[in-house]
Amino acid sequence: MRRRRMWTVVTLFVVGCLLWAGCTPAATPTPQVIVKRETEVVTIRETVVVPPTPVPPAPTEITLVDTNSGANFQWYWQNVIVPAIQDQLGIKVNYVVGKIAEQTERMKAWEAGKGDVQLLFVKPDDIASIVKASIPLVKLWPDHKDDIPNLAKCPEDYLKIAQGVDIQGTGALYWRSQYMLMYNTEYVKNPPKSWKEFYERRAEWKGHIGWIRPDAKSGAGRGLPQGE
Repeated sequence: MRRRRMWTVVTLFVVGCLLWAGCTPAATPTPQVIVKRETEVVTIRETVVVPPTPVPPAPTEITLVDTNSGANFQWYWQNVIVPAIQDQLGIKVNYVVGKIAEQTERMKAWEAGKGDVQLLFVKPDDIASIVKASIPLVKLWPDHKDDIPNLAKCPEDYLKIAQGVDIQGTGALYWRSQYMLMYNTEYVKNPPKSWKEFYERRAEWKGHIGWIRPDAKSGAGRGLPQGE
């Protein structure tokens, strides 16, 4: 009997402990801090700074070599054109009369960008020879068509070709020679329509054709134009 009471007390004690443990507040759980790391991607664009192409200063003095003009035209350059350039543009012009053969040889010896002549006044066959010799020249047309107002007045063919040579726009016209065929309608009833026809029918007017003598100083007197 006594043993039964002892087990009853033990059992009650165990049950009481269990009930006490159930009524005890649960332990506060340790909070877990989750750190979410976000990777920030920063794009850095490399800026390449290209320095502007240096613009050479405007010239204050230039040299013009004339291998084309006769005495009258040389006077015109010296007394009319050069003073006008200096007055209107403020540029000193050294006007030099020379020979194309000598000038061409000097140009062949130039280093790139170090020539001592800025302007050349030459005949069409001379500019053709210079280009054929691969002497570098500044391309005027069409690169500088807006910088040279009168360039627009030149026929495009004359800016491309000289004496059958592609001059690559490196020359511009200063003047063009004009030819005129005159005849007496009383004797010439069927005049030629072109210089080519005039040449082909030359036997019809043998002894009646007047022409500038071949030893004339003007270039117009040393050639017979032929074309359509």
